Amino acid sequence: KLDADPVIIPEYENTTSMCLSNNGKFLLVNISRGDTSGRVRLWDLEKSRLVREYSGHKQSTYVIRSCFGSANFSLIATGSEDCSVYIYQRQTAQLLAKLDGHVGVVNSVVWSPIDNEMMASASDDNTVRIWAV
Repeated sequence: KLDADPVIIPEYENTTSMCLSNNGKFLLVNISRGDTSGRVRLWDLEKSRLVREYSGHKQSTYVIRSCFGSANFSLIATGSEDCSVYIYQRQTAQLLAKLDGHVGVVNSVVWSPIDNEMMASASDDNTVRIWAV
């Protein structure tokens, strides 16, 4: 049965992808602004409000996918058009790491649901990299 009254997230820029937290409380929305500045927005679904925005990675042309990381969703990971993976602290939006190694756009990242220290990234360089973070 679908809820007749869905939560509406009012985005006013191009949304390219999203990721729902495993507990269903948070939503990450990737924004492409048409310039090189990418944005990932964190929404609190219980309160229907924007909590935080993460920036620094590049997104203008490609669909970039982000994800939550660690057991308590304390990290945010996103790909980037500058061939890197960016890791942010969820609560402060502080950039914790920029992982280099790909030579093409990093389109997608995913955190292991079992091993909180393992993440994978996929790139236009035709590789998938497994990271121990």
